[in-house]
Amino acid sequence: MGQTTTDYLKRGRVFVSGEKKYVDRCVDLLNRWIVCSFVGGAILEEIFAGSKQLDFSIVPSGFITDLEPQTTLRSPDDGYAQGYKSDVVTGTGAGSAVTIILTETLSVSEKACSSILHVPCDAVAYMRPEFGLMHELVHANRALRGKMRTVSQGDRMKNSEEAIAILITNMLMSEKGAAALRKNYDTAEPLTDLAGFVRGNESLVRQVAIDHPTLKAKTNISTVPIPFNPIYTVFQGK
Repeated sequence: MGQTTTDYLKRGRVFVSGEKKYVDRCVDLLNRWIVCSFVGGAILEEIFAGSKQLDFSIVPSGFITDLEPQTTLRSPDDGYAQGYKSDVVTGTGAGSAVTIILTETLSVSEKACSSILHVPCDAVAYMRPEFGLMHELVHANRALRGKMRTVSQGDRMKNSEEAIAILITNMLMSEKGAAALRKNYDTAEPLTDLAGFVRGNESLVRQVAIDHPTLKAKTNISTVPIPFNPIYTVFQGK
């Protein structure tokens, strides 16, 4: 079958490419789970507001069927925040073109679940395609806008970027009524102490609010139907 490309919502910003079945699946997830939500809608609005000079694409993994969902940066230095420096990047904050790569079915592969969590994918809600896509949208949002900072986070979170993607995706999962949220990066243990998580990660929540002003504006409201809402818990509408 031939390849096609869709300009999502015709905003000239997010392009989904691949065979029609793949593109239709991606657009369906974006429509039913992401753009219509407080959390996902905010992350997409920040992406839509990004520079049109930087490509933003969602593409299939091709023949690599066991690939873990991932976001690649065309210019890593530009995807990282100005002033951030590591052994491999020197952040400029200019923002980088990004590509989200997902399997043909949009599902997280069993190999990836086994490698990261040591359980089948269907044992944990956050490995569902819609939440996997949301996780990568957070990474891509931050790279596109030059906000990335990969620093040690602790609590089995791998690093601060994974912690931020998990926190924001947990907010979407909570908004959508998921039974169990994600506690950390590399175990299948669910997050049960919601208040304790926020207390232990208040500095991370504050960084998320600084980096994602649209998300803060849309969720720092008492009436927003998100039971796990660390932004409102910390800022109380202020």
